Amino acid sequence: MKLVVRKIDLKVLALLAGLFIGLLILEIALRIVASLDRSNYQTFRNAPRLLGGKPSHLNDYIRASAWPDLVYELTPNVKGDQLSEYYQRPITINADGMRDRAFLIPKPPDVFRIAALGDSIAFGWGVGDEENYPKLLERYLNLAARPGVRFEVLNFGVPGYNAAMEAAQYERKGRKYGPDAVLIQSVANDRDLPNFLARKRNPWSLRRSFLLDRLRGIPLTRELFEAPVTADLGGRQHFAFPADQFPEEFRALWGDEAVERALGQIARSARDDGAAFVQFVAPTDLKPEHFQTRKAQPDELAEFLALGKKCGGLQIDCTADIVGAVEEFGLKPEQLWVWPWDQHPNEIGHRILAWSLLRRLKDLGVLKDRISDDLGAVEAAYRAEVAEWMKKPAWEDRDRAKGVER
Repeated sequence: MKLVVRKIDLKVLALLAGLFIGLLILEIALRIVASLDRSNYQTFRNAPRLLGGKPSHLNDYIRASAWPDLVYELTPNVKGDQLSEYYQRPITINADGMRDRAFLIPKPPDVFRIAALGDSIAFGWGVGDEENYPKLLERYLNLAARPGVRFEVLNFGVPGYNAAMEAAQYERKGRKYGPDAVLIQSVANDRDLPNFLARKRNPWSLRRSFLLDRLRGIPLTRELFEAPVTADLGGRQHFAFPADQFPEEFRALWGDEAVERALGQIARSARDDGAAFVQFVAPTDLKPEHFQTRKAQPDELAEFLALGKKCGGLQIDCTADIVGAVEEFGLKPEQLWVWPWDQHPNEIGHRILAWSLLRRLKDLGVLKDRISDDLGAVEAAYRAEVAEWMKKPAWEDRDRAKGVER
């Protein structure tokens, strides 16, 4: 009997030892993967490689900025394809670190110039160089321009920028171009820091288990634009970092006060430059409330509009126009996204936004007498482009063609 018990004890010990070794190997493997992560600010302080037309990672075309208030910026003179096999859209960055062509300084006398500030939406995440709303707005404006007038819309959008960084972008790069109007999109994460600014965890620290973190749902690496950790601050859900990963050096760029300071700074600088300051909101994840009210909801977006108005800016709420287009063309809200799991606007989403902005800027008097009263030619071009886009295969068909299962 004792011999049988001893054999069972040895088997249990062997099983436990095997389980321990297996978990240890898994823990070490997770730490090795974490150590190789490059989706982090500390990893792109060195100059990134230039692209050669292959699918690229965001880290390949951003770099640390010499200006602390910008933190990072687009790398000048980079050309390639953006992000992954799903997007594969051309990306071209000019010598001044803008996803755009080069522009003359000083501004030619016949040009009405708009500086478009924003984050990944303005940048055109997932769409081509000429398919983002700043460039589409430029094209629509020039279709409607009166004789002797040219429009230029300069794209200063940078993925991940919040309101404070956009204000710094205007000071550091935008003002020298002498814009006649400053156009900024306010988005829900304007008060937050980009995820990849989180401090990188020490992969060899013994104070925590990477395996347990994964079991709790904590990401092994902080992929760029991955769903962030949230925290309840003042009754609102708010993007946040784990306490041990919050980058204290960037605290001044974070929070409600930073948004108010940023909008005030842009408004003052625009006023000093003789430029109109226009702020707009455009929800990308349409909910039933948007269809009912046709207005930005009383959360961050509505709050940001109130802040912009307080600072003396002009406001545009594109919600009604976006909802109207979805209804008119018989679209589902998610058909405006670049991919089912990515709510950035696709080519048609950017067109709807550009067409909305053209009409609202006209209504506000920002364009004055520089465009025709009749926008029929622009509307015809816009509708033709929407109709052409709607002939393209649906997501499911594109997935199937790529062998993707969802």
